[in-house]
Amino acid sequence: MNSTSVSISSTILTSFMLIANANAAVPSYNVQIGIAEEDFEGTSETFNQLTGAVRYSNGLSRHSVVNINADLFTRKSTDLSQNDSDGLLVEIIYSYIPKGGFSEPVYSVALRQEMEKSDNSLRDFSKTSIIIADTIRFDDVLTVTAGLEAISQTFDSSDKTALSLFPNTDLQINKDSITYFNFKYQDEDVDLNSAPAENLIASNSVSARNDISIHHESNLTTTNPSLPDTGSIITIGTNYSINSNNSVDLSYESTIYTLSDDNEVKGNIISLDYFYKF
Repeated sequence: MNSTSVSISSTILTSFMLIANANAAVPSYNVQIGIAEEDFEGTSETFNQLTGAVRYSNGLSRHSVVNINADLFTRKSTDLSQNDSDGLLVEIIYSYIPKGGFSEPVYSVALRQEMEKSDNSLRDFSKTSIIIADTIRFDDVLTVTAGLEAISQTFDSSDKTALSLFPNTDLQINKDSITYFNFKYQDEDVDLNSAPAENLIASNSVSARNDISIHHESNLTTTNPSLPDTGSIITIGTNYSINSNNSVDLSYESTIYTLSDDNEVKGNIISLDYFYKF
């Protein structure tokens, strides 16, 4: 249930191991079961999510790796907000190391496509992202990934373009535990379609785990509703590997974004996820 930048960081880390063997191909299949509590301006929602994932990595040469990831998920709301949805995420990541060595920088370019269908059609969206990133492993403990993401997202009632910056930090506490700290700053531009402004309440209350979006705004029925301008997401979490097949992840995500009228909207998400690798 984490953001794009989290996925990019974890995928790029596999490049360090795969580039050593140009012919290495490591397909894997995962199941993720998660529960998340989301609160924006006092409005709370609880979600259960089941995700099936395929991960495929292949070393193209001693200096390059391609990763292909696909997630198919279904999300169920435990309250009466009618937020049940199903979605698909596909991404292709190309990573390059100019020089050999485990601590050399990894440069990556990624193309990501996301689609989500909800019980309420106004919440449906399609999003395309292009991401460039640089990952540096300083030692056996600290790894940092920094990058830039360009986003184009389409809802039923609005279209959005955005540009975001993200630095992510991973700390390998021991062989079984990783603690991560991620920050994402985003500048948005939202264009309203011909649909009535009040419909934006449904279409733009999409979970912040997908992106920074409009959440529960009280003034959306006015002629000129306030729209997001800039925002930031801070995520702190830890992942613990029980064994080679089982792991758990606990994270806290805080979102703050500023509207065009200079008002701020704040929210947070607490997520607990279990992963099984076949």
